[in-house]
Amino acid sequence: MRAYEGLFLVDEGKATDDLNGITDHIRDLLERHGAEIAKLQKWDTHRLAYEIRGKRRGTYILSKFEADPDRIAALRHDCHLSHIILRALILKEEHIGESLTEAEEARRAKRLAQEKLKEEQAQEPEKPQAAPEAEPAPTEEGQDADILGDAGDLEESAPDDSGNDEKKTADPES
Repeated sequence: MRAYEGLFLVDEGKATDDLNGITDHIRDLLERHGAEIAKLQKWDTHRLAYEIRGKRRGTYILSKFEADPDRIAALRHDCHLSHIILRALILKEEHIGESLTEAEEARRAKRLAQEKLKEEQAQEPEKPQAAPEAEPAPTEEGQDADILGDAGDLEESAPDDSGNDEKKTADPES
């Protein structure tokens, strides 16, 4: 027996009208092929990227189960022939060990820890934080002069035709 995850796409209208009937159909299909179902639940409803059998929206049913690898091809074939299932994706779950719920339990524990931390932060009264006093930057002697220089000094460096830089003084009359 090997762990698998199945994602079954069904018509949104049928899922809304008879979700229990659809999940029973998928459960019967899995059990007919010797699968031991650990989880079978409605996952989500989405708009499809393209029409499948004339349907624009679909509901996903997520399933985690263990089955004999030799029976998976027949299961996929039956899913393809089903008039209820629009598409099916069945993948091996290699990241989960013997228990199908270990990864799910780890995610749940992490989420609960985050929620608990948020609650604790919300219960603590907010303390005003004093702004740290800025210390003046150390200066060396001679650095106290204006960074831009004197405003009256209008020297600029411009290349001449020979490629040498030459300082020119701007003449206010020109």
